[in-house]
Amino acid sequence: MALPAALDYGYFVDSDSECDIESEAEPRERYGEGLYYPTQIGEILSCRYRIEHKLDQEVALKIMITDEGQTECQIQGEMHKALQDPSQFVLYQDVFYIASAGGTQHMVFVYPLRGLNLRDTFSETPVALRMSAAKQLLLAVKSMHDAGFVHKDLNLGNVMWDIKSIDGWPTAEIYRIFGRPRKTLLHEAKGKPGELVEPLRIPTTMIGTPVYLGDFGLSFRHGDAVEATIQFPLPFCAPERLHSAVPSFTTDMWSYMVIFLTLYLGFNPITGNGTMCVSRVIGILGPFPEHWKSSYTGGDAIVDWWWDHSGKVAPPELPLETLRAKIARRRPDVSERERDHVLDLLRRGLCYEPESRITAAQLLVDPSFTALMAIYGL
Repeated sequence: MALPAALDYGYFVDSDSECDIESEAEPRERYGEGLYYPTQIGEILSCRYRIEHKLDQEVALKIMITDEGQTECQIQGEMHKALQDPSQFVLYQDVFYIASAGGTQHMVFVYPLRGLNLRDTFSETPVALRMSAAKQLLLAVKSMHDAGFVHKDLNLGNVMWDIKSIDGWPTAEIYRIFGRPRKTLLHEAKGKPGELVEPLRIPTTMIGTPVYLGDFGLSFRHGDAVEATIQFPLPFCAPERLHSAVPSFTTDMWSYMVIFLTLYLGFNPITGNGTMCVSRVIGILGPFPEHWKSSYTGGDAIVDWWWDHSGKVAPPELPLETLRAKIARRRPDVSERERDHVLDLLRRGLCYEPESRITAAQLLVDPSFTALMAIYGL
């Protein structure tokens, strides 16, 4: 006999399926290290939030060690006050504290429930919807920059689709749409029962626009002292950050333009790690400025052809292809006029010299951008 909906806590998988859960869930050893807080389906936190799946019924919860969460809490608190329209962002609605059995303090951030990120779904969505997402994301980046904040970690994984409301849905309906939680016991968790749960699968029919920008753990106020660090995933890292430059509005704009290019083409032509990723950038956009060579901090051995403007240093045998050729190959359906608009935007957005790179405010009113958006009814 089926359990009443209120008592349905999902099910434990057999030993043959445990590997499937472990391959997709968070690293279980971190619970034993005290870095993660163990929870169970059906558990109620702060006398208010019942864990239905890897979500509460109307919100999403993010549990962090207090030391790590304080920085993100502070920057989000400042953003709440400074942003003209916070609705474009995934910002916490509430914060509370819980302690593990070992005494470690954890912060619990309560977020509005959002859909899947663009990284995992963009290739399955129509180009018009992708272009709508690109425009909305640009509005969010402009809003963030206008308020004086640098995101620092802009990539497709930090942008979320909207999701159809499930407010008021009974547990049985949630499980019907998303599937019953598949789980296994967390033997690593000490002093408190815990479960490792397979990530929630949101049907693509449940997602759509608008999109929201999130993940502000590395964000900071423009002008604050920050270290010159490389951004990961590397394909979204502005090249000057490989040459000792600190993150800024302009590095955010490089990351945005890589997202824009990816959404337009339906794939990201800048892939790989280390020298392979750098070589792909140069193969598409041409050699880095010569004056950057002495400041490269990418960690890999430098290759002379990266900075060679004479054409005398032969590049390795890589499949090099210009942006115009990539657009023609991946988007053979578009007109020459549309292709020229896109190339014009990419030329100024993927500009090596940061001081010459287009800003979010400039891009929003740029004639090529507005013309391109008009083609897609935006």
